[in-house]
Amino acid sequence: MRHLAWGPARRLARSAPHTPLWAGAVLMISAPLAFAAVAPETTGQGWGIGLPVLALTVLLMWCRNLQLKRQGAMMTQLLDHTPTPLMVLDAMGRIQGWNQAAARLFGWSAEQVMNEPMATLLFAEVDQRPLGRILSRLLKEGTSLSLEQPNHTQEGRLLVCQWQFQVLAGQSGGQPLILATVNDITQQKASELNWARLASTDPLTGLANRRHFQSHCSEALTRSRENGTPLTLLYLDLDDFKRVNDRYGHEAGDAVLAQVAKRLQSCMRTQDLLARIGGDEFVVVLESTDFEQAELLAQRIEEAMSQPMSLPKGDNVRQGMSIGVASYPQDGSDAEALVNSADRQMYQAKQSKVVALVQVN
Repeated sequence: MRHLAWGPARRLARSAPHTPLWAGAVLMISAPLAFAAVAPETTGQGWGIGLPVLALTVLLMWCRNLQLKRQGAMMTQLLDHTPTPLMVLDAMGRIQGWNQAAARLFGWSAEQVMNEPMATLLFAEVDQRPLGRILSRLLKEGTSLSLEQPNHTQEGRLLVCQWQFQVLAGQSGGQPLILATVNDITQQKASELNWARLASTDPLTGLANRRHFQSHCSEALTRSRENGTPLTLLYLDLDDFKRVNDRYGHEAGDAVLAQVAKRLQSCMRTQDLLARIGGDEFVVVLESTDFEQAELLAQRIEEAMSQPMSLPKGDNVRQGMSIGVASYPQDGSDAEALVNSADRQMYQAKQSKVVALVQVN
């Protein structure tokens, strides 16, 4: 880390105050005069003795300055070797210190960012004004705070960072500074999102699973109650799906389920939730949709399912589906009641197909 790039941080690291130039000049002039005042009998030799005192004073000041420079260099080296990205901001949010870890993380060198507004450099425009208010409150209260925020690098790559801001007391009556510590949590967040997706997704079809359906349906019912809008649920079950598994094998059965999921998705609106809640059982949550609109969707689904499906070994099968419909609040006031009502409707539809088949035979 170059000295010019971390000037304020070096000043903060010094344990002893810096000797001002005017104070040194006064000391240099007053030392021999004070010596002459206490030894009047040597007035004729005062300047001869005063000059060594003056030289000693200059030497002491030079040694003190050298010590401070060495301390500053050591602190600069320490900060540059710290693996955590660090930066120092002034009261206006401008960058006054920037270590090598920050340069590696964000891509800009210390010379490029010095005196630049940190918010403009690293934060999206929509986040810049809120950050300014946060820093102002931080300086006023003199505390510390944590902030999780998306940021961008010099190359435009998006990061998710955990920020820690700490107010540093001003030196010699100067303005306080802010120390910002940055932790890149992009990979951690991606892992968390992936785990959340896996926990709420059916691995075979990529649809929502039963857990996701239950949570979504409860939230959708709450919105329907608050807004006074209808909500309808479809319960779908494949007809005689066991026949596919028994005749063609489970690989073929999985292929059919995956194709069913795609065909169902092609019939859905963006706001509809389609979930697989069992082996060959699916549900659809339709917000702001009444019974008649849901029946139209059921007809589209039946048309989509009428086309044959391809199996891994080249065979084709036709896979029928039975559908039950239940609406809130007529058929139930919670997710479980709606599912049970739609399940009964689906079973009746399946039985009607069986009766019709027997009559035909």
